[in-house]
Amino acid sequence: MGAYIRSAFGRFAVPSSADAGDVADYVFLTTPTGHRLSLSGETLAESPDIRDVLHRLSWHVNTTAMRTCTDLLVVHAGAVATPTGSGVMLPGRSGSGKTSLVAALVRAGWGYLSDEAGAIDPVTRRLCPYPRELSIKPGMFEDFADRVEPDQGFPISSREWLVAPETLRADPLGGPSDVDVIVFLEPDPGAPTRVTPLSPARSVAALMEHVSNREVWGARALTVLAEVAAGARSYSLQTGRPDAAVRAVLELAAGDA
Repeated sequence: MGAYIRSAFGRFAVPSSADAGDVADYVFLTTPTGHRLSLSGETLAESPDIRDVLHRLSWHVNTTAMRTCTDLLVVHAGAVATPTGSGVMLPGRSGSGKTSLVAALVRAGWGYLSDEAGAIDPVTRRLCPYPRELSIKPGMFEDFADRVEPDQGFPISSREWLVAPETLRADPLGGPSDVDVIVFLEPDPGAPTRVTPLSPARSVAALMEHVSNREVWGARALTVLAEVAAGARSYSLQTGRPDAAVRAVLELAAGDA
């Protein structure tokens, strides 16, 4: 558990003297029948397999952070920075291929911001890094086999495996970036690749569907997203092939499409 905590959340640690605001105390117990995770007296997970408990902890921390964040507007999206520093946001629903696409772009030399959260500063309108460990799911393991050693990462149940972005390449992290390109991922197995430009208005409407902390932000989210979309080029990307998605995003970011 200690090694997992350090790996998954170590990069977000603050000094013990820092004002951390509201504090949530997760309690992890080993019981005669297995392992239990609780928060404020409420059991979040209980299983004889520790990986199931780790999976729930990772999910709960990440989801809570995204849903309750008050200083950043969080869009459910992959986020990367091009080698020239332009920010690219990749909104998509769970299972749309965000992590695979982000990992491929980082391998190609782009900066890693997040595979899950496009965190927008409401003042600067820039994408901020949320460099959590990448969430590798079944069907993606072969893509990472040449990069990840057996003792790297944490297999937390058969549903997820956490891998540090540093396993993709040296110095992979990107910094705050202007949102220059927004690509909405619409996977369609077997379909040909199709890129459709979107107007700022359509982009804002689509982004609102992916805002994770909408309850916290309310109508303010619309104002921030309208300004972000006005300064970015937005597209819908429909494809059934991961390699085609990578090529399309590379071309869109370069302005070739």
